Amino acid sequence: MAIEDAVALARCVPSVPGVRNALAEYTRLRRPRVAWMTKAAASNRDAKTPGTVQRRVNDLLMPLILRHAYPRATTWLYR
Repeated sequence: MAIEDAVALARCVPSVPGVRNALAEYTRLRRPRVAWMTKAAASNRDAKTPGTVQRRVNDLLMPLILRHAYPRATTWLYR
């Protein structure tokens, strides 16, 4: 997004007279894309948020899994 913003701003500044007008044009051009990306990110985040039952299962199982699997999975880090 930062690179897209930079490209859009670089195009607006020389093609629109006045800084205020260039920034207004930049905002007009970028707003739909940013809104779409924000909505997509929220949807993605919400899809990964566990519900009540999944949170309870995670709370019960994760300590057991981590106690046994974590040391084996990370031993390569400490060699």
